[in-house]
Order: sequence, then C-alpha cells, then structure tokens
Amino acid sequence: MLNLLVDLRAKLGISYLFVSHDLHVVRQLCGHVIVMKDGEIVAEGPSEQVMQNPSSDYTRELLSAAPHPPAAAAPAVPEFQEHIA
Repeated sequence: MLNLLVDLRAKLGISYLFVSHDLHVVRQLCGHVIVMKDGEIVAEGPSEQVMQNPSSDYTRELLSAAPHPPAAAAPAVPEFQEHIA
C-alpha cells in the first residue's frame, strides 16, 4: 500500500498529509516531517534529518517504539492460478 502511495505521488505530483506514530513508515512516505507532542511541534525538517538526528526526546521515543522492518525481504506472494477440474 505504501509503495502505491509513493508511486502515485511521483506520477501525479500530489502531496499527502500523512499522520502516523510509526516513524519508519513516515520515513518511507514523506520528504518532510513534523513531530508533535501534546499539540506542540517538537521537531521539524527533512525526514532523514529528523530521523537520523532526532532533536527531541519524544522523537527518540517514537523511533525506538516503532517496529523495525525485517532484515530479510518477505517471501513473494505466489501468483493466483485458476485451477479448472
């Protein structure tokens, strides 16, 4: 699903307002990020900068709490094949 959103953004030149607590997903989808806590902005900037050098404790907490993608790629989903008896 995320790859579809990335592809659509590239092909159509559209923008998203994406709200998530999963900063690893945000990193994949967003070029610019704003981190808010209790209605206040605690970090803002290019996604890679905010993720690589978090300036707030809350940003660090979100990064450490987010599930990490598996190191190895998941096996490919087999193609659907219709079987006629």
